[in-house]
Parts: sequence; C-alpha cells; structure tokens
Amino acid sequence: DHVGDDGVETLEADLPCVVTTDLRLAKPRLPGVLAVIKAKQQPIEERTTVAAAAPSLDVVRMAEVASARGAVRIADAAELVATLRARGTIP
Repeated sequence: DHVGDDGVETLEADLPCVVTTDLRLAKPRLPGVLAVIKAKQQPIEERTTVAAAAPSLDVVRMAEVASARGAVRIADAAELVATLRARGTIP
C-alpha cells in the first residue's frame, strides 16, 4: 500500500520484485498549531497488543543476482509505477 496526499493506492506485482524509495519520501510533515491544540484535547485510547504475532514473511531462498542484468534506473515513484504498468507487471 502506498499512502500519499490523495489517499491509499495498492499495487500488486509478481515476485521477484524490487521496490525502492527515495530518502525525501520520509520527510515528516509537522502539524499546525491548531491541530496540536485539538490533539491535546482528545482523550487517549488504550489498546492491548499481541506480543507473539506470527511473522508475515518467510524467506524461501536467497541468491546473488548478476549485476546490471536488465537494470533500469528509475528517477521517482511515479516513473516506477509507469514502467511497471508498461511492462504489464501491475494492472
């Protein structure tokens, strides 16, 4: 799932698939003063967590890949999605 300003976008791809991101995607956005004041007035809801949750990923096999085998440099996430759609990897 990709969470952006427009909402959530879900992409599906067949494995093996390599997805990377840019460091600029992780910049935090600071809330405004009014949002902070409203948040302080909200009650804090306590929830319990499951301590022994099963992992959702199983590594079946790892292998070294030959370097630059059909590698393509992608500038940003939009270009990545466009490239994967053009190749028919994702709908």
